[in-house]
Amino acid sequence: MTFALFALLAVILNYGLIRTQWGRSMFAVGGNQEAARRSGINVRRIYLSALMLCSTLAALGGILSASRLASSSQQAGTGDVNLNAIAAAVIGGTSLFGGRGSAWSAVLRIIVIQAISNGLTLLNLSSSLRYKPKAVIDWGTPQVADTSRSSIGKLSSKENISVPSTV
Repeated sequence: MTFALFALLAVILNYGLIRTQWGRSMFAVGGNQEAARRSGINVRRIYLSALMLCSTLAALGGILSASRLASSSQQAGTGDVNLNAIAAAVIGGTSLFGGRGSAWSAVLRIIVIQAISNGLTLLNLSSSLRYKPKAVIDWGTPQVADTSRSSIGKLSSKENISVPSTV
């Protein structure tokens, strides 16, 4: 039930970000706030809607977590929860500087992180050993992504070189 609700929310939010004016405005404000303001986007309204949406989804996540565990605690959001969330977003392709990203890549990264966490838990490793493979993956993935982006950039710049004509 919880995963089905998560998948439904991911589909709805992806549609909202990709296919609606609000989503395009969200990417525009995230990419360059001043340019978005000069193009006529109400930046304050976009910020307010983003904060409201994040707060609503955080509250829904807390309710789902409490219902799944049949209890609640102040310690429930501690540990590596924030690290996993940031890693899923950034390594999934979302820029920390805004204006770029995809819901599907973040969802894929969440699935990978959880599969690794579950596998390490099933191996009954100590908590100090559980963080090491995740740290290597969290550190290595952006390195590979940066290398691939730079090599793609070099390839595309080589294709755009024009040969002077001898006329």
